Amino acid sequence: MEGNYTAMPSIPDRLVTTAQEEKEQILYSCATCSGILDVRKNITPPDSIVDSLTGVCPYCGAKLEDAIDCKRGRVPEDWHTPRLLTQRTHARLKSPPFQRASSYNRFSLDFSRLDRLLQPLASDNLMMLQGPSASAIAELMSFRAQLPRERGGLDSTVFFIDGGSCSDPYLFASLAKRYSLDAKKALRRVTSCRVFTMYQLASLLSDDVVGMAETYGSKLIVIGDLLGTFNEPEISAYEVERLMDAIRAGIMDAKKKLIVIATLNSPSSYDHIVTPWSDTLVRLSPTRGRRMRAELLRHPTKKSDSSEFTMDQLLFHPDSPLELVR
Repeated sequence: MEGNYTAMPSIPDRLVTTAQEEKEQILYSCATCSGILDVRKNITPPDSIVDSLTGVCPYCGAKLEDAIDCKRGRVPEDWHTPRLLTQRTHARLKSPPFQRASSYNRFSLDFSRLDRLLQPLASDNLMMLQGPSASAIAELMSFRAQLPRERGGLDSTVFFIDGGSCSDPYLFASLAKRYSLDAKKALRRVTSCRVFTMYQLASLLSDDVVGMAETYGSKLIVIGDLLGTFNEPEISAYEVERLMDAIRAGIMDAKKKLIVIATLNSPSSYDHIVTPWSDTLVRLSPTRGRRMRAELLRHPTKKSDSSEFTMDQLLFHPDSPLELVR
């Protein structure tokens, strides 16, 4: 997962749609020859276009990786679907309308020892994971979200907010390799925004993070190391409260439509502020040998519970091989 985040300007209010704009659509074209590759009503990640064309422009033969332009405009009257896109393939490219994450109630880790504590992985249930192993579990969730619904996934991209440089592309790639998947393709389906200060985190979460996730077609938002940027030694209590209010408001808005998972990777003096926000709270602690203990501290319907396992059992258990939609 790559990409650095810099402070974003606030998203402007939506303008009134004119008759001219209603005729315009989103045009995806080759950055080399400007040939139109696809036309869509809404902005969506261009990964499916790149994959269906095997990464090559059908007009000029240029590589399409990181070379697709996207703009709003009117479709030329003489435009036809590129001949390399068969009717069947083109139909597959059409993005389905955005759906609430709550409709995908089968999302799971496919690991009963932990699923029984975490379920339901759904919207309106903010989940927080505490402990140094929380990042690895968030990485697994980002991976499994891409699976088809019948395999316990969301058939979705992932919006990953990296609050403490905690994302691990090597682990993510190893998950793909373990199950003979295309790691590069899987990584492209994770949009990672790296924040370096608490102010950037508050700005990102308060500037319509739901709209950003919908733009990338994501039904899962992962906030890695939520308090990782709260490390400035001389910050006033007033400033902390102001930032926390902005972060909480953004998260509460996001969880209405999306699945939101936040990790607390190491103890912080601000844990007591953020953990009450959670609907489900699980603490992960190392025990004897290489085993891990997961303790359910809060849940909207379940009583306290716990489970033990090794990280290898969780990440690489062979009982149910993973498979992405190809």
